[in-house]
Amino acid sequence: MVQNTKKVFIYRGIKVLYQDFIPSGDRKLKPLVVLPGHLHTEKNIMSMITALSKFSPVILVEMPGWGENSSHALNDVDSADILAKFFEERGLRGANLLALGDSTAMAYFFAYMYPRWPGKLVLSGVAARLRDAVRTLFKGNVEALANGKQESFITGMHSGILNHSKRTQIQNYQLAKESLYETLKVETANEDPENGINRLNRYLTRDDLPDGVKVPTLLIAGEYDPYTSVHDHFLVARRCESAHLAVISGTDHLCVIQKPNEFSMTVLSFLVKGSVSPMAGVRVHDSNEIPGYLRQIYPRVHLDEIGFIESKSGAPIPINIKDMNIYGCQLFTLFSKHRAFNETRLTLRLTTSDVEDFKLDLSFFSQNRGTFKGVFHHTSMDLLESLETMLERFQQENTKKHSLISA
Repeated sequence: MVQNTKKVFIYRGIKVLYQDFIPSGDRKLKPLVVLPGHLHTEKNIMSMITALSKFSPVILVEMPGWGENSSHALNDVDSADILAKFFEERGLRGANLLALGDSTAMAYFFAYMYPRWPGKLVLSGVAARLRDAVRTLFKGNVEALANGKQESFITGMHSGILNHSKRTQIQNYQLAKESLYETLKVETANEDPENGINRLNRYLTRDDLPDGVKVPTLLIAGEYDPYTSVHDHFLVARRCESAHLAVISGTDHLCVIQKPNEFSMTVLSFLVKGSVSPMAGVRVHDSNEIPGYLRQIYPRVHLDEIGFIESKSGAPIPINIKDMNIYGCQLFTLFSKHRAFNETRLTLRLTTSDVEDFKLDLSFFSQNRGTFKGVFHHTSMDLLESLETMLERFQQENTKKHSLISA
Protein backbone atom coordinates (compact mmCIF):
# COMPACT_ATOMS: atom_id res chain seq x y z
CA MET A 1 0.00 0.00 0.00
CA VAL A 2 1.27 3.45 -0.98
CA GLN A 3 0.17 6.15 1.46
CA ASN A 4 0.23 9.76 0.28
CA THR A 5 0.17 12.90 2.41
CA LYS A 6 -3.08 14.73 2.98
CA LYS A 7 -4.21 17.01 0.20
CA VAL A 8 -6.69 19.87 0.10
CA PHE A 9 -9.74 20.25 -2.12
CA ILE A 10 -11.47 23.64 -2.01
CA TYR A 11 -14.85 24.48 -3.46
CA ARG A 12 -16.42 27.91 -2.96
CA GLY A 13 -14.05 28.55 -0.09
CA ILE A 14 -14.96 25.30 1.70
CA LYS A 15 -12.01 23.04 2.46
CA VAL A 16 -11.98 19.26 2.26
CA LEU A 17 -8.96 17.18 3.34
CA TYR A 18 -8.28 13.84 1.69
CA GLN A 19 -5.60 11.18 1.65
CA ASP A 20 -4.99 8.41 -0.91
CA PHE A 21 -4.09 4.83 0.03
CA ILE A 22 -3.17 3.05 -3.22
CA PRO A 23 -2.81 -0.75 -3.62
CA SER A 24 0.74 -1.88 -4.32
CA GLY A 25 -0.55 -4.28 -7.01
CA ASP A 26 -3.23 -4.06 -9.67
CA ARG A 27 -6.55 -2.44 -8.78
CA LYS A 28 -9.21 -5.10 -8.31
CA LEU A 29 -12.15 -2.96 -7.20
CA LYS A 30 -13.42 0.55 -7.80
CA PRO A 31 -12.09 3.27 -5.50
CA LEU A 32 -13.55 3.35 -1.98
CA VAL A 33 -14.20 6.74 -0.38
CA VAL A 34 -14.16 6.54 3.44
CA LEU A 35 -15.83 9.15 5.65
CA PRO A 36 -14.67 8.72 9.28
CA GLY A 37 -16.93 9.88 12.08
CA HIS A 38 -16.19 12.22 14.96
CA LEU A 39 -14.79 9.33 17.03
CA HIS A 40 -12.98 7.54 14.19
CA THR A 41 -9.45 8.76 13.55
CA GLU A 42 -6.99 7.64 10.90
CA LYS A 43 -5.09 5.86 13.68
CA ASN A 44 -7.95 3.81 15.08
CA ILE A 45 -9.31 2.70 11.69
CA MET A 46 -5.92 2.05 10.06
CA SER A 47 -6.37 -1.74 10.35
CA MET A 48 -9.51 -1.46 8.22
CA ILE A 49 -7.87 0.89 5.72
CA THR A 50 -4.86 -1.42 5.35
CA ALA A 51 -7.08 -4.45 4.72
CA LEU A 52 -9.35 -2.72 2.22
CA SER A 53 -6.54 -0.96 0.34
CA LYS A 54 -5.14 -4.35 -0.70
CA PHE A 55 -8.06 -4.65 -3.10
CA SER A 56 -9.12 -1.09 -3.82
CA PRO A 57 -7.74 2.44 -3.82
CA VAL A 58 -8.96 3.99 -0.56
CA ILE A 59 -9.56 7.72 -0.24
CA LEU A 60 -9.94 8.93 3.34
CA VAL A 61 -11.96 12.16 3.28
CA GLU A 62 -12.31 14.63 6.16
CA MET A 63 -15.20 16.98 5.55
CA PRO A 64 -15.47 20.36 7.34
CA GLY A 65 -15.66 19.78 11.10
CA TRP A 66 -14.32 16.19 10.93
CA GLY A 67 -10.88 14.95 11.93
CA GLU A 68 -8.11 17.48 11.30
CA ASN A 69 -10.39 19.64 9.17
CA SER A 70 -11.15 22.47 11.58
CA SER A 71 -13.39 24.33 9.12
CA HIS A 72 -16.86 25.17 10.37
CA ALA A 73 -19.11 22.11 10.13
CA LEU A 74 -21.92 22.13 7.57
CA ASN A 75 -25.32 20.50 7.76
CA ASP A 76 -25.74 17.10 6.13
CA VAL A 77 -27.39 18.38 2.95
CA ASP A 78 -24.73 21.03 2.30
CA SER A 79 -22.01 18.48 3.07
CA ALA A 80 -23.58 16.11 0.53
CA ASP A 81 -23.37 18.86 -2.11
CA ILE A 82 -19.66 19.42 -1.37
CA LEU A 83 -19.03 15.67 -1.47
CA ALA A 84 -20.72 15.47 -4.88
CA LYS A 85 -18.39 18.17 -6.19
CA PHE A 86 -15.40 16.27 -4.77
CA PHE A 87 -16.57 13.11 -6.58
CA GLU A 88 -16.95 15.08 -9.80
CA GLU A 89 -13.55 16.80 -9.66
CA ARG A 90 -11.74 13.56 -8.78
CA GLY A 91 -13.53 11.52 -11.46
CA LEU A 92 -15.09 9.21 -8.90
CA ARG A 93 -18.40 8.39 -10.57
CA GLY A 94 -19.22 4.80 -9.60
CA ALA A 95 -16.80 4.78 -6.63
CA ASN A 96 -18.04 3.06 -3.48
CA LEU A 97 -18.69 5.02 -0.28
CA LEU A 98 -18.21 3.90 3.33
CA ALA A 99 -19.24 6.11 6.26
CA LEU A 100 -18.80 5.63 10.00
CA GLY A 101 -20.64 7.09 12.99
CA ASP A 102 -21.97 10.61 12.68
CA SER A 103 -20.78 10.93 9.06
CA THR A 104 -23.36 8.32 8.01
CA ALA A 105 -26.19 10.85 7.73
CA MET A 106 -24.16 12.95 5.29
CA ALA A 107 -23.32 9.86 3.22
CA TYR A 108 -26.96 8.79 3.21
CA PHE A 109 -28.12 12.21 1.97
CA PHE A 110 -25.40 12.11 -0.70
CA ALA A 111 -26.65 8.76 -2.00
CA TYR A 112 -30.24 10.01 -1.81
CA MET A 113 -29.58 13.28 -3.65
CA TYR A 114 -26.99 11.98 -6.15
CA PRO A 115 -27.89 8.31 -6.77
CA ARG A 116 -25.77 8.08 -9.92
CA TRP A 117 -22.52 8.96 -8.21
CA PRO A 118 -21.82 6.17 -5.66
CA GLY A 119 -21.64 2.56 -6.82
CA LYS A 120 -22.39 0.99 -3.43
CA LEU A 121 -23.02 2.49 0.01
CA VAL A 122 -21.80 1.09 3.35
CA LEU A 123 -22.99 2.65 6.62
CA SER A 124 -21.98 1.68 10.16
CA GLY A 125 -23.33 3.46 13.22
CA VAL A 126 -26.41 4.95 11.57
CA ALA A 127 -29.93 5.82 12.72
CA ALA A 128 -32.87 7.19 10.77
CA ARG A 129 -33.68 9.37 13.76
CA LEU A 130 -31.90 9.65 17.09
CA ARG A 131 -33.93 8.08 19.88
CA ASP A 132 -35.19 10.52 22.50
CA ALA A 133 -33.07 8.90 25.22
CA VAL A 134 -29.90 9.24 23.13
CA ARG A 135 -30.69 12.83 22.21
CA THR A 136 -31.28 13.71 25.89
CA LEU A 137 -28.02 12.07 26.95
CA PHE A 138 -25.95 13.90 24.34
CA LYS A 139 -27.60 17.21 25.16
CA GLY A 140 -26.28 16.70 28.69
CA ASN A 141 -22.83 15.90 27.28
CA VAL A 142 -22.80 19.17 25.33
CA GLU A 143 -23.76 21.09 28.46
CA ALA A 144 -21.01 19.37 30.47
CA LEU A 145 -18.37 20.27 27.88
CA ALA A 146 -19.62 23.85 27.65
CA ASN A 147 -19.46 24.22 31.46
CA GLY A 148 -15.95 22.76 31.71
CA LYS A 149 -17.08 19.57 33.50
CA GLN A 150 -14.57 17.33 31.79
CA GLU A 151 -15.06 14.18 33.84
CA SER A 152 -18.83 14.37 33.47
CA PHE A 153 -18.45 14.91 29.71
CA ILE A 154 -16.14 11.92 29.23
CA THR A 155 -18.32 9.68 31.41
CA GLY A 156 -21.43 10.70 29.46
CA MET A 157 -19.76 9.99 26.12
CA HIS A 158 -18.47 6.67 27.44
CA SER A 159 -21.92 5.53 28.59
CA GLY A 160 -23.50 6.70 25.32
CA ILE A 161 -21.00 5.18 22.87
CA LEU A 162 -19.69 2.05 24.61
CA ASN A 163 -21.92 -0.61 26.15
CA HIS A 164 -20.50 -0.68 29.68
CA SER A 165 -23.03 -3.24 30.91
CA LYS A 166 -21.91 -5.74 28.21
CA ARG A 167 -18.18 -5.07 28.52
CA THR A 168 -17.31 -8.65 29.49
CA GLN A 169 -18.97 -9.92 26.30
CA ILE A 170 -17.34 -7.39 23.94
CA GLN A 171 -14.03 -8.26 22.32
CA ASN A 172 -11.39 -5.54 22.62
CA TYR A 173 -13.65 -3.42 24.81
CA GLN A 174 -10.65 -1.93 26.62
CA LEU A 175 -8.93 -1.08 23.33
CA ALA A 176 -12.04 0.77 22.14
CA LYS A 177 -12.30 2.55 25.49
CA GLU A 178 -8.70 3.75 25.29
CA SER A 179 -9.25 4.92 21.71
CA LEU A 180 -12.40 6.79 22.72
CA TYR A 181 -10.69 8.51 25.64
CA GLU A 182 -7.73 9.51 23.47
CA THR A 183 -10.12 11.14 20.98
CA LEU A 184 -12.13 12.89 23.69
CA LYS A 185 -8.97 14.35 25.24
CA VAL A 186 -8.72 16.62 22.22
CA GLU A 187 -12.11 18.11 23.11
CA THR A 188 -11.37 18.54 26.82
CA ALA A 189 -7.81 19.84 26.37
CA ASN A 190 -8.97 22.76 24.21
CA GLU A 191 -9.33 25.95 26.26
CA ASP A 192 -11.99 27.11 23.81
CA PRO A 193 -14.59 24.32 23.68
CA GLU A 194 -16.54 25.88 20.79
CA ASN A 195 -15.23 23.45 18.14
CA GLY A 196 -16.00 20.47 20.35
CA ILE A 197 -19.47 21.79 21.08
CA ASN A 198 -20.12 22.28 17.36
CA ARG A 199 -19.03 18.71 16.67
CA LEU A 200 -21.32 17.32 19.36
CA ASN A 201 -24.22 19.48 18.28
CA ARG A 202 -24.29 17.48 15.04
CA TYR A 203 -25.69 14.62 17.11
CA LEU A 204 -28.58 16.86 18.21
CA THR A 205 -29.37 18.92 15.11
CA ARG A 206 -29.10 16.39 12.31
CA ASP A 207 -32.10 15.80 10.06
CA ASP A 208 -34.12 12.60 9.95
CA LEU A 209 -33.21 10.38 7.01
CA PRO A 210 -35.67 10.28 4.07
CA ASP A 211 -37.05 7.17 2.39
CA GLY A 212 -36.01 5.96 -1.04
CA VAL A 213 -32.22 5.51 -1.36
CA LYS A 214 -31.71 3.66 -4.66
CA VAL A 215 -27.99 2.85 -4.23
CA PRO A 216 -27.28 -0.77 -3.09
CA THR A 217 -26.62 -0.41 0.64
CA LEU A 218 -24.99 -2.41 3.42
CA LEU A 219 -25.68 -1.54 7.07
CA ILE A 220 -23.11 -2.83 9.59
CA ALA A 221 -24.19 -2.80 13.24
CA GLY A 222 -22.47 -3.75 16.47
CA GLU A 223 -24.55 -6.34 18.34
CA TYR A 224 -24.53 -4.33 21.60
CA ASP A 225 -24.42 -0.79 20.20
CA PRO A 226 -26.25 1.44 22.75
CA TYR A 227 -26.09 4.57 20.59
CA THR A 228 -27.22 3.41 17.14
CA SER A 229 -28.75 0.04 17.95
CA VAL A 230 -29.22 -2.91 15.62
CA HIS A 231 -32.88 -1.94 15.45
CA ASP A 232 -31.88 1.57 14.35
CA HIS A 233 -29.87 0.04 11.49
CA PHE A 234 -32.82 -2.15 10.54
CA LEU A 235 -35.08 0.91 10.30
CA VAL A 236 -32.57 2.56 7.96
CA ALA A 237 -32.45 -0.61 5.86
CA ARG A 238 -36.22 -0.38 5.48
CA ARG A 239 -35.79 3.07 3.93
CA CYS A 240 -33.52 1.73 1.17
CA GLU A 241 -34.67 0.03 -2.01
CA SER A 242 -31.91 -2.59 -1.80
CA ALA A 243 -30.24 -3.16 1.56
CA HIS A 244 -28.52 -5.83 3.63
CA LEU A 245 -27.98 -5.74 7.38
CA ALA A 246 -24.86 -7.32 8.92
CA VAL A 247 -24.54 -7.64 12.70
CA ILE A 248 -21.04 -8.14 14.14
CA SER A 249 -21.28 -10.22 17.29
CA GLY A 250 -19.59 -9.12 20.51
CA THR A 251 -19.16 -5.45 19.54
CA ASP A 252 -20.81 -2.10 20.20
CA HIS A 253 -20.73 1.28 18.41
CA LEU A 254 -16.97 1.04 17.79
CA CYS A 255 -17.18 -2.34 16.04
CA VAL A 256 -14.62 -1.29 13.40
CA ILE A 257 -12.04 -0.96 16.21
CA GLN A 258 -13.12 -4.02 18.19
CA LYS A 259 -13.27 -6.46 15.27
CA PRO A 260 -11.51 -4.85 12.29
CA ASN A 261 -11.00 -8.16 10.43
CA GLU A 262 -14.68 -9.13 10.53
CA PHE A 263 -15.65 -5.58 9.62
CA SER A 264 -13.27 -5.45 6.63
CA MET A 265 -14.28 -8.88 5.34
CA THR A 266 -17.95 -7.90 5.57
CA VAL A 267 -17.30 -4.74 3.54
CA LEU A 268 -15.20 -6.58 0.93
CA SER A 269 -17.79 -9.30 0.48
CA PHE A 270 -20.44 -6.70 -0.23
CA LEU A 271 -18.26 -4.68 -2.60
CA VAL A 272 -17.31 -7.78 -4.61
CA LYS A 273 -20.62 -9.66 -4.72
CA GLY A 274 -23.28 -7.17 -3.67
CA SER A 275 -24.08 -9.39 -0.69
CA VAL A 276 -22.33 -10.64 2.44
CA SER A 277 -21.04 -14.20 2.61
CA PRO A 278 -21.68 -16.20 5.79
CA MET A 279 -18.75 -15.96 8.19
CA ALA A 280 -18.01 -16.57 11.85
CA GLY A 281 -19.07 -13.71 14.11
CA VAL A 282 -21.28 -11.97 11.52
CA ARG A 283 -25.03 -12.49 11.10
CA VAL A 284 -26.68 -11.23 7.93
CA HIS A 285 -30.30 -10.22 7.34
CA ASP A 286 -32.24 -8.54 4.59
CA SER A 287 -34.36 -5.44 5.13
CA ASN A 288 -37.60 -7.43 5.53
CA GLU A 289 -36.75 -9.30 8.70
CA ILE A 290 -35.78 -8.45 12.23
CA PRO A 291 -35.42 -11.47 14.52
CA GLY A 292 -36.07 -10.90 18.19
CA TYR A 293 -32.41 -10.83 19.19
CA LEU A 294 -31.90 -7.72 17.05
CA ARG A 295 -34.07 -5.58 19.31
CA GLN A 296 -31.57 -3.91 21.60
CA ILE A 297 -32.48 -4.71 25.19
CA TYR A 298 -30.88 -3.77 28.47
CA PRO A 299 -31.41 -5.48 31.82
CA ARG A 300 -33.55 -3.26 34.05
CA VAL A 301 -33.96 -4.15 37.70
CA HIS A 302 -37.55 -3.97 38.93
CA LEU A 303 -37.21 -1.96 42.12
CA ASP A 304 -40.69 -0.78 43.15
CA GLU A 305 -38.99 1.41 45.75
CA ILE A 306 -39.74 4.87 47.10
CA GLY A 307 -37.36 7.70 46.27
CA PHE A 308 -37.40 11.46 45.95
CA ILE A 309 -36.96 13.99 43.17
CA GLU A 310 -35.07 17.09 44.18
CA SER A 311 -35.11 20.34 42.25
CA LYS A 312 -34.58 24.05 42.70
CA SER A 313 -38.34 24.51 42.92
CA GLY A 314 -38.99 23.42 46.47
CA ALA A 315 -39.25 20.39 48.76
CA PRO A 316 -38.38 16.84 47.60
CA ILE A 317 -41.18 15.10 45.72
CA PRO A 318 -41.91 11.45 46.58
CA ILE A 319 -41.84 9.07 43.61
CA ASN A 320 -42.06 5.33 42.96
CA ILE A 321 -38.96 3.95 41.23
CA LYS A 322 -40.45 1.27 38.99
CA ASP A 323 -37.25 0.01 37.35
CA MET A 324 -33.68 1.12 36.73
CA ASN A 325 -30.37 0.27 35.13
CA ILE A 326 -27.06 2.12 34.94
CA TYR A 327 -28.30 4.24 32.03
CA GLY A 328 -31.67 5.46 33.28
CA CYS A 329 -34.91 4.70 35.07
CA GLN A 330 -38.70 4.68 34.91
CA LEU A 331 -40.59 6.51 37.68
CA PHE A 332 -44.17 7.11 38.70
CA THR A 333 -45.58 9.96 40.78
CA LEU A 334 -48.98 11.36 41.68
CA PHE A 335 -47.41 14.82 41.62
CA SER A 336 -46.65 14.98 37.91
CA LYS A 337 -48.09 18.51 37.68
CA HIS A 338 -45.56 19.87 40.16
CA ARG A 339 -43.52 22.76 38.78
CA ALA A 340 -40.30 20.83 39.46
CA PHE A 341 -41.00 18.57 36.50
CA ASN A 342 -40.74 21.58 34.20
CA GLU A 343 -37.00 21.70 34.90
CA THR A 344 -34.62 19.97 32.49
CA ARG A 345 -32.17 18.67 35.11
CA LEU A 346 -33.23 17.06 38.38
CA THR A 347 -31.74 14.88 41.10
CA LEU A 348 -33.03 11.44 42.01
CA ARG A 349 -32.39 10.48 45.63
CA LEU A 350 -32.86 6.94 46.88
CA THR A 351 -32.01 4.99 49.99
CA THR A 352 -31.35 1.26 50.25
CA SER A 353 -30.42 -1.01 53.14
CA ASP A 354 -26.70 -0.37 52.65
CA VAL A 355 -26.63 2.99 50.83
CA GLU A 356 -28.05 6.16 52.29
CA ASP A 357 -28.93 9.15 50.10
CA PHE A 358 -27.63 7.84 46.80
CA LYS A 359 -28.02 10.78 44.39
CA LEU A 360 -28.16 10.72 40.60
CA ASP A 361 -28.51 13.58 38.12
CA LEU A 362 -31.11 12.88 35.45
CA SER A 363 -33.20 14.38 32.65
CA PHE A 364 -36.62 13.16 31.59
CA PHE A 365 -37.37 12.49 27.94
CA SER A 366 -40.84 10.95 28.19
CA GLN A 367 -43.95 11.43 30.29
CA ASN A 368 -47.29 9.62 30.19
CA ARG A 369 -49.91 10.04 32.93
CA GLY A 370 -47.49 10.29 35.79
CA THR A 371 -44.95 7.81 34.42
CA PHE A 372 -41.60 9.38 33.55
CA LYS A 373 -38.62 7.92 31.68
CA GLY A 374 -35.24 9.51 32.29
CA VAL A 375 -31.55 9.14 31.52
CA PHE A 376 -28.74 9.59 34.02
CA HIS A 377 -25.94 12.12 33.61
CA HIS A 378 -23.18 10.43 35.57
CA THR A 379 -20.53 12.81 36.86
CA SER A 380 -17.84 10.11 37.00
CA MET A 381 -17.19 6.47 36.13
CA ASP A 382 -16.88 5.79 39.87
CA LEU A 383 -20.49 6.87 40.35
CA LEU A 384 -21.67 4.79 37.39
CA GLU A 385 -19.90 1.70 38.72
CA SER A 386 -21.22 2.33 42.26
CA LEU A 387 -24.74 2.33 40.85
CA GLU A 388 -23.99 -0.87 38.94
CA THR A 389 -22.75 -2.53 42.13
CA MET A 390 -25.80 -1.38 44.08
CA LEU A 391 -28.19 -2.75 41.45
CA GLU A 392 -26.33 -6.07 41.34
CA ARG A 393 -26.64 -6.36 45.14
CA PHE A 394 -30.32 -5.53 44.94
CA GLN A 395 -30.83 -8.33 42.45
CA GLN A 396 -28.97 -10.83 44.60
CA GLU A 397 -30.61 -9.88 47.91
CA ASN A 398 -34.21 -9.69 46.77
CA THR A 399 -36.48 -12.44 45.57
CA LYS A 400 -38.40 -10.17 43.17
CA LYS A 401 -38.59 -11.28 39.59
CA HIS A 402 -36.91 -9.19 36.98
CA SER A 403 -37.17 -9.24 33.23
CA LEU A 404 -35.59 -7.60 30.23
CA ILE A 405 -37.35 -4.38 29.28
CA SER A 406 -36.69 -2.43 26.11
CA ALA A 407 -34.70 0.69 26.84
